[in-house]
Amino acid sequence: MPLESIVPADRNPLSGASNSPLRRLAASPSTAPAAVSSARATAPPPPDTAPGLWPDSGVRNWSPGLNQQLATAQQSQDYLDQLQDRLLTLKGLVSRRLASSGDQATAPENGPRDAQLARRRDELQRLWKQRPEASGGGLDTQLGFDADGTAPQRFRVRGLDARTLQSAGSETLAFSVPGARQQPASVRIDPNLSLGSLAQRLDQALAPIGVRVKAEPQAGLVFQTSPAQWERLSEGLMVKGEGKRFPTGQPVRVQLDPTPALINPALWQLDSPEGLRQVLPEIVRASRQIEQTQSQVQRSLDRADQTLDANTPTADARACEAFATQFAGQSASAQGFANLAALVGSAQGLPRHRVESLLKIQAES
Repeated sequence: MPLESIVPADRNPLSGASNSPLRRLAASPSTAPAAVSSARATAPPPPDTAPGLWPDSGVRNWSPGLNQQLATAQQSQDYLDQLQDRLLTLKGLVSRRLASSGDQATAPENGPRDAQLARRRDELQRLWKQRPEASGGGLDTQLGFDADGTAPQRFRVRGLDARTLQSAGSETLAFSVPGARQQPASVRIDPNLSLGSLAQRLDQALAPIGVRVKAEPQAGLVFQTSPAQWERLSEGLMVKGEGKRFPTGQPVRVQLDPTPALINPALWQLDSPEGLRQVLPEIVRASRQIEQTQSQVQRSLDRADQTLDANTPTADARACEAFATQFAGQSASAQGFANLAALVGSAQGLPRHRVESLLKIQAES
């Protein structure tokens, strides 16, 4: 797949990613790798050209996922630019509204509804709902970035928090997904294990059913899976214990709680100073997370640039001269090429119908 076929054409002017050589190459059909590859196919080097001057691998040596990663990173960068712009606009409105309310201690509990604030909040909510598609699957609900376009769904499993697992004695837990062909995934729980060791054991056991686990200092055990697998898991992840953490000793459907979204504009109360004071820190926190994710996306784009630079075929002066000589020889013998070449200069900038008329006259003469 050529790069220009997947890179979004409507680049956001706010994005700083468009200055990269890789993005310019991908966005320009005249310089796209596919066009270069095609040119090589129609004009192979002459037999006496030294081997190795014209690498003929084209895009075959490129990273197989380079196109997907580039498209995902660009879409995510554009989306983050738009989201940051909406957040900062709303932040400015909230700050001005709070400043205009005067003394916060004596401010009225309920002020008049601000139509502009409400409109900006609703715009932000619509943009947030578009995140999965607009980012090409690169951004999750916490604005974590996945270059492959498979941003995972993060969640918790009730009854499998650190406090529960590090009590009640040793026990083997078996996990299963309804309709799955895999055997139940079993893991031995030892209450003496640290949180990191528990996460490692669970991660190794649940990986075959598409679930990964990691320990986070503040959040504890965090589970994650692909968006597609999440639908199956949410319908009924079953856990069977030995009667300690799950008393019946029979398979029990556990409750999965998705990790809350980084922002939820629909819940923001903007009609009172108190509501505005609660919203402002959320906007600031989300804005900082956007900056961190933008840096991560930019690093992904930079790595893609390096991959392209490392795999783009190059030719030295001798190879270029050999190609030019061969092209000139083929062009000189091509029927009608001389007439066409004579018209090129005068045809530049002319409407298409004028050019076609000139070509028709030459053909008939």
